[in-house]
Amino acid sequence: MSQPPEFEAAVRAQAAGRLAEAEALYKDILARVPDHAGALANLAVIARRAGRPSDALAYLTLAARLPDAPGEVFFNLGNLHADRGEPDRAIAALETAIVRAPELGRAHMKLGLLLHDCGRPEASIEALVRAAQLMEPNEPALSAGTAAPRAAALLWSADKWPEAIGLFKAIAAARPEEIAAHLNLGLALVQASHHLDALAAFRRVQTIDPDNSDAAAAIPNCLINTGEQEKAYQAYEAALANPATRAGTLSAYCMAILYDGARSPAEKLQVHRDLTADWRLPDPPARPTRRPGAARSLRIGYVTADFTRAHPVAQFIAPVLKAHAEMGIAQTAYLNAGFVDGTTSRMKDLVRTVNVAGWPDDHLANQIRQDGIDLLIDLSGHTRGNRLAMFAHHPAPVTASMIGYPHSTGFAAIDYLVADKETVPEALSAGCSEAILRLPHSFLCFAPPPGMPVPEGRHPEGPPVFGSLNHLPKLGPETIALWADVLKAVPHARLLLKCGAFSEGPMRERFRDRFAECGIAPGRLIFEEPQAFGEAMGAYERFDIALDPIPYNGGTTTAHALWMGVPVVTLTGGNFCGRMGRSLLAAAGCASTIAGDPDGYVAVATRLAGEVDRLRRDRRALHAAVRTSPLCDVAAYSEALAELYRSVV
Repeated sequence: MSQPPEFEAAVRAQAAGRLAEAEALYKDILARVPDHAGALANLAVIARRAGRPSDALAYLTLAARLPDAPGEVFFNLGNLHADRGEPDRAIAALETAIVRAPELGRAHMKLGLLLHDCGRPEASIEALVRAAQLMEPNEPALSAGTAAPRAAALLWSADKWPEAIGLFKAIAAARPEEIAAHLNLGLALVQASHHLDALAAFRRVQTIDPDNSDAAAAIPNCLINTGEQEKAYQAYEAALANPATRAGTLSAYCMAILYDGARSPAEKLQVHRDLTADWRLPDPPARPTRRPGAARSLRIGYVTADFTRAHPVAQFIAPVLKAHAEMGIAQTAYLNAGFVDGTTSRMKDLVRTVNVAGWPDDHLANQIRQDGIDLLIDLSGHTRGNRLAMFAHHPAPVTASMIGYPHSTGFAAIDYLVADKETVPEALSAGCSEAILRLPHSFLCFAPPPGMPVPEGRHPEGPPVFGSLNHLPKLGPETIALWADVLKAVPHARLLLKCGAFSEGPMRERFRDRFAECGIAPGRLIFEEPQAFGEAMGAYERFDIALDPIPYNGGTTTAHALWMGVPVVTLTGGNFCGRMGRSLLAAAGCASTIAGDPDGYVAVATRLAGEVDRLRRDRRALHAAVRTSPLCDVAAYSEALAELYRSVV
């Protein structure tokens, strides 16, 4: 239908911001054509912008009654009902908008956000996925406002990474000078293990703001996760030298140097001590006094950012929380994650939780004091999202670190480190700033998480295949050289490597080249991309012998391999993170695959490769032995840990 010339003039006036002129023209049109949908809809927009919601509602109600009312009318009506605090009417209007205009991406987005606010998460994510698929590059919601970033964040928290990343990319393209847009894109790419692309996003942030602390920490982290150790250390050290970026980089650097095979354990500890000295307070509050009888009625606090995304810390601590609750131990978890997912919900069923994301350190410390915690345990160490600096406020009479960081924190405010005789024997106690609490077997206990399969058995034919599911920072030059020696000693074997970084083609090529430099032909390497947990565990059915990296051993991956009936070859190192393999294998009754030097490591791997037929037959037997070993004895581990708690309060 052709439009009267006044309508085109009104639209031009409205676009130019001459709203009074546009409003007068639209009203002239309605005087002659009372059911003109375009005039009614645009008058509603003008009235809403002018702060006259009642007028806007009247215009839209009239427009919505027209049989040919377009989807845009119902989209605007939905927005207006949402503004008026009428979510049910808003949802109904938006659903009609989508029926009338199925490709209207912003209607799907608004509907998804409203459904989320109304407690309908599944329907919300379904709508937001569709919105992400439909949003046009020139969509106004991409270039301004909070709706699109919020939609992308909800998709990200629901593990809809392709859609979230697509939306974050569109937002960043529409907001080239907005720091938050590029930071959010980079963080989403990191979560999806696309570290090369993330690096570009974070470098864009640094172009806008050279002193941005988030980018200063994220760039070297991306370099570590793309195998560029030396460049990463240089970037960290530059950030530490800049007062504007030092605080945000401190813990990340401590974590990163654990992968460095060129530094001694003593050097690594000294870095931890020196950097955590930044957190000391000039006049710290006194510690709370110890509660009489605390050992008989323990109150334990845990501080963590890792009760999300099936994180290993959540996997390992969950059965302990359950066992300790059954013992009558009062437990509180202080969660420093900015979102809640299925893992968080499961953990909340086991322990009282307090969401402390964004809380200042003194506020969090005061809350812990009010809760009367006897022993406060850090589960994060220097990993992302930690609250170690808060411990400088002395929120509890006794403090400790365990599970989440396989090394001394180096921080004087942490009293104890929970370990065992293998990870930190008496002779290595001086390598930690904390006093050592030793468990009788391993520093952790493994119970299969939801979705963990059991071994089905390998096909008896074919050459031996070594494998690793450790993440890429552990695959440093020392590890590659050691594994290359194994492959040279077993020339008919292959090596399967599976981790998030290998979702990027350039990363696969980079590591083919690095093995080639050590004399290993590309055809002997198998690279696999990440998968959902259950499918990822199926990788253990595709190789025969797991190789542990150095100088930072696998933890979760070793436990998973043993559970799946796959023997693990480990090399004993000189500090906690280099001795985790020794601890886990000893607790599992598999000490025969622990090596004391590189030659011994190659010899163990070669011996196992020569027994590959037996290994394939015996997978279920190894699984059964591990399952009944101290490594998987949750009850004994939990009781021993509770005794350690009682001994220090």
